[in-house]
Amino acid sequence: MLESLHTGHIFSIMFDRCIDLSAVRGDLFQVEVEYIRSRTLRRLPHEADGLAEQWEDLVSWTRAFLVQAGAKSIENQMQS
Repeated sequence: MLESLHTGHIFSIMFDRCIDLSAVRGDLFQVEVEYIRSRTLRRLPHEADGLAEQWEDLVSWTRAFLVQAGAKSIENQMQS
């Protein structure tokens, strides 16, 4: 969990690992960057609150982390 002290936006980076106990397939790892909520007393217009920019910064940081770690990855953006 990460919180911006400037805006009060709270994000998380979740790492999941799925294991095939029969060892037929390799392990599957998943990384998700998620917006959780905002904790702030001031209400700014959506365009001025920095949410999209902060989320993109965190996604960029996560991409760089995975590249530096040598992780082979495929990126997609699933929306519910």
